[in-house]
Amino acid sequence: MYCYLCENEYVGITQTWCKECRKIKNLMNVYGRDRILTILETCCLRNPEQLENKIMKQKKIEESESPGDETYMKPSDYKKKLRDSK
Repeated sequence: MYCYLCENEYVGITQTWCKECRKIKNLMNVYGRDRILTILETCCLRNPEQLENKIMKQKKIEESESPGDETYMKPSDYKKKLRDSK
């Protein structure tokens, strides 16, 4: 039988939860299902505004790291540079 929560790990016939999912279940027993769900929603999930901000930040990072057109060399110029360096 597979774990009831993650449905990925085989747990045998007598158990219903894998080791990791049992930890989650125990946290839910201690703090309550609603509290754990609230924590997951606020820490792990992003709303559309947060997603847009993340995309914009990533685009800025990629733009600053990627070389621009000024680094491009025509093949003939590159060959000349190689000849001159010898």
